[in-house]
Amino acid sequence: MPGPAFREGEQVELRPVEPNDYDFLVSNANTRDIRLVTDTNRPLIRDDVAGLVEADDSVHFLVCVDGDPVGTVWLFHETALHGRAEVGYWITAGERGEGYATEAVTLLTEYATAERRLRRLLARVFEGNDASKRVLETVGFKQEGTLREHYYVDGEFLDATLYGWVADGS
Repeated sequence: MPGPAFREGEQVELRPVEPNDYDFLVSNANTRDIRLVTDTNRPLIRDDVAGLVEADDSVHFLVCVDGDPVGTVWLFHETALHGRAEVGYWITAGERGEGYATEAVTLLTEYATAERRLRRLLARVFEGNDASKRVLETVGFKQEGTLREHYYVDGEFLDATLYGWVADGS
């Protein structure tokens, strides 16, 4: 069972990732539908997840509903000097469409500005991942450009849409 809630919304809580959560993260991150939208091109093991979670330039949370994990959100490539970081997230296949990702990204955005003093957040979305684009747009991210043939996924090069969010809403 995940630890205490770090931030709470109406539907989801963000909880710190602990070592006993690594199996949940590994088993889901290795599924095809999550692998293909998170640029994970090799199988992950517990040590890989531990390295990602414990990296100095990232912060990871479990997304939980009624105490049970349904996904994860994280900040990475954080640069305090410039007040920016990138955002990543996924929700397990059986829990999508309930608004969990939107609320989790909203909570992460609030945390990033209120507690980490970040002003700008970035996110990259693979071509064809319209649900993820809707999440970001609902939270207030704006499309800033296209990274042409930015990822090699499942045998083909895909564009990525670059999204940005600025604390003052611009």
